Amino acid sequence: IKELIEIMHKFIETAQEYDTTVDAYKRESESEAREYFGKEFIQEFESIFKQIRESNCHLAIHGTGVELMDSILKNGLKSVSDSLFDTSYTMEIDDEYMYTKLLNWQHKEAKGLIIIAVPFECCTKDEGVKALWIDNQSSEQGIYKTYLLKPEFIFGCIDVNKKEIKLNPLYNRQHNYDEI
Repeated sequence: IKELIEIMHKFIETAQEYDTTVDAYKRESESEAREYFGKEFIQEFESIFKQIRESNCHLAIHGTGVELMDSILKNGLKSVSDSLFDTSYTMEIDDEYMYTKLLNWQHKEAKGLIIIAVPFECCTKDEGVKALWIDNQSSEQGIYKTYLLKPEFIFGCIDVNKKEIKLNPLYNRQHNYDEI
């Protein structure tokens, strides 16, 4: 035992301390993410997903800060691209990691998620793409041009921390493409 203790002391004396970095963001499995959100949230989100798809729209999600969500619902979503799919992620109903993606958004600090309903015709027609953006609201900011997505295309938002979905009263599926 004495010999073993001496070996351990020598080991401890020669052991070096290493700095290690640990990823602060745990990546939950889909079942853990579903457990986090809970049955009521999942039913509401899947109902919204179904409603958006039945109205011939893509469901896209854009991550942001929770404190910005109310302003985005009311005023629209700023983007540095006039391609909405450059700034958002299109979700599919059969996505096996849907809730893991919502919980662990691509920008880890983004716990506010904007639900966007993009009509199929806005993806295939020039006038449809133009309909997404508010006229005369594009502006130059440094080397980037910014665009403003109309609030009528924003279905609602998700507060991931509170596990709440808020619908946008300004959302409207009917769009007049002739005035563009």
